[in-house]
Amino acid sequence: MNCLARFSAMRIMFVITALLLGLSFNVSADTDQAGAGSDDQDWIFRPDLSEEDVDVPAIDTENFEISVFTGIISMEDFGSGSFYGARLAYHPLDFLFVEASWASTEINDDNYRRFGVPLFESETETVDYYDASIGLQLMPGEVFIGKWAFPSSFYLVAGLGSTSMLDEDLETYNFGLGLRILATDWWALRVEARDYIFESDLLGEKEMKHNLALAFGTSIFF
Repeated sequence: MNCLARFSAMRIMFVITALLLGLSFNVSADTDQAGAGSDDQDWIFRPDLSEEDVDVPAIDTENFEISVFTGIISMEDFGSGSFYGARLAYHPLDFLFVEASWASTEINDDNYRRFGVPLFESETETVDYYDASIGLQLMPGEVFIGKWAFPSSFYLVAGLGSTSMLDEDLETYNFGLGLRILATDWWALRVEARDYIFESDLLGEKEMKHNLALAFGTSIFF
């Protein structure tokens, strides 16, 4: 009986030891898997989704533009002279505008007076231009000046008007192109070239006269 009791006690101890070893192994495995999972998650990329304040510039929505300009005009048969004027424009669409303008210059007949053939009563005469034109804005983009960028656009312009010279009003066509640079939301700079075309018989034969003008101006929107 002593041997049988001793054998039973040893068997019970063996079972208890096996159970304890199995439980210890399972706990260790679970711990290792949890650590591996934590390491794997450390490699996952998590984007920064925090919101930032965006400062949106307030752009004026006014459609009227008034501008003044000055430059040089080459009057056919009379040479080049200073040129200045003003314009009022309306922008019904982003790519389209209409405008009315006035410009003035002076011409002289010195080259003809030297040969005893004066064309004017006085040595100089004032020439005024009046026209209504339509413009088409093309290729909007930016102009870079140093580290600053300014919105800009090229435009084509054409119109019909009148040239007042020597007590005559001559029907005049104008065609040109220009560059508008928006310095602020209400102030712009313009560079423009135009050809003013009219028919004249001042030198005896009626023919079309081309008068090329290059102007630099500034404008405000209101």
